[in-house]
Amino acid sequence: MARKVKGMTIELSADMTKFDKAMQRAYNKSKELNGKLQNLNKLLKYRPSDKDLYSQSFKALEEQIDNSKKKLKDLSEAYKVACKDFKDGKIGVDTLEALRLEMKSTENDIKKFQGQLDKLKKKATDYAETAGKINVLNKSLKENRDALDKVNKALKLDHSNVDLVKAKQALLNETIEKTEKKLELAKKAQKEALDEFNKGNMGKAEYAKVCAEVVKTKDELRKLIVETDTASKRLREISQKTGDIGKEMTSTGRSMTTKISLPIATALTAVIKENMALEDAMAGVHKTTSMTDAELK
Repeated sequence: MARKVKGMTIELSADMTKFDKAMQRAYNKSKELNGKLQNLNKLLKYRPSDKDLYSQSFKALEEQIDNSKKKLKDLSEAYKVACKDFKDGKIGVDTLEALRLEMKSTENDIKKFQGQLDKLKKKATDYAETAGKINVLNKSLKENRDALDKVNKALKLDHSNVDLVKAKQALLNETIEKTEKKLELAKKAQKEALDEFNKGNMGKAEYAKVCAEVVKTKDELRKLIVETDTASKRLREISQKTGDIGKEMTSTGRSMTTKISLPIATALTAVIKENMALEDAMAGVHKTTSMTDAELK
């Protein structure tokens, strides 16, 4: 299979084609984000104090860095395969050289985008930077939720499938970690937004939405912890019913109890206390801003 790399048309061996689609997605994503960043930079020249533009720029640059890192990883894996294929006489030296140059170019891109991000941080408000980080996390959390939906649908068809329950448990744990990070950022954004609000740089409606985001994120975390506890119990039940699987499953059950169930029990206690204040917190936001639930979304 042939493709262009650094302006050169090279032949990919059968073992390398598995990286082709991933690299192509990375190229397409990079092109899309470059166009978006160019438009944002033009707008920032005319509206240098626009917090929303800074937030969008932070998000686009962090996505570009993440995309470039994934691309570099795929290129590195492809290069390893290419070295073996070159020794076996399956590809020529041009393919190796083109991949090596593309890896170097991608490394330079990461440094360039990081430099642009650092430069933007000096210009932007603290709140705009934090809001940009939250936007990136929200995108990642959406991917986790989509993956969880697929696993849950599969479990409806095969509710005793141990591998599916384990996959759900792993996804939930990862989602909890990301949501905890989001909550930390949301609280930071709330403090920074208050400074902007007091300076007159942020309206009441926008500040209210920042406050509401903290409350909503706490509620999301509570639901995730409860769901994780349920999944952990389900895995133990399946382990007990299928004891004939052997010692490996018994070991897994013990591990789940020690590493997951006990921490969840502690977290649940804290979350239940936290949840008791959620409705009061939202009521406070409503009272302060006179905004409805729909307006705060």
